[in-house]
Amino acid sequence: MRTSLLLSILFFVNFCSFSQTKFIDDSIKNLLSSDSLIIWEKGRKLSVDDFQGKPDGKSPGNASCSYDILPIYSIDSPFRFCVISYFIKNQSWIKHEQLCDNTIEHEQGHFDIAEIYARKLED
Repeated sequence: MRTSLLLSILFFVNFCSFSQTKFIDDSIKNLLSSDSLIIWEKGRKLSVDDFQGKPDGKSPGNASCSYDILPIYSIDSPFRFCVISYFIKNQSWIKHEQLCDNTIEHEQGHFDIAEIYARKLED
C-alpha cells in the first residue's frame, strides 16, 4: 500500500508546474529513503532479509521476487529522463523451510534482468 501510494504521488507530482529537474532528483531521493524498496545498484546483492512478504502457500515455487521499472522524466528544458528498477521487499517472499543454496541467486537474476530492461528503455 505504501509503495503504491508513493508511486502514485510521484506520477501526480510529475505533471505539476514546478521545476521538473528538482522533481527527478527528489523522486530518486524518495525512492532511496523508502524502507520497503531497494533500487538496483551494482554490487548490491539481495539477501534473505530483503524478502519480507508472506509466502504464497499455493505456489510451487520457493520464492517470489517483486520488482518494477519506473520512468522518471522532466517536461521542462532541459529534458531529462531516467529509468529506475527497484525491488519491493514487502511483496517478495521466500519459503524458508524450502530455501536452497541458489534460491537468492536465482531471484537476483530476475532483478538483474529488470535493470537490463531499464537501461534499454533509457537508450
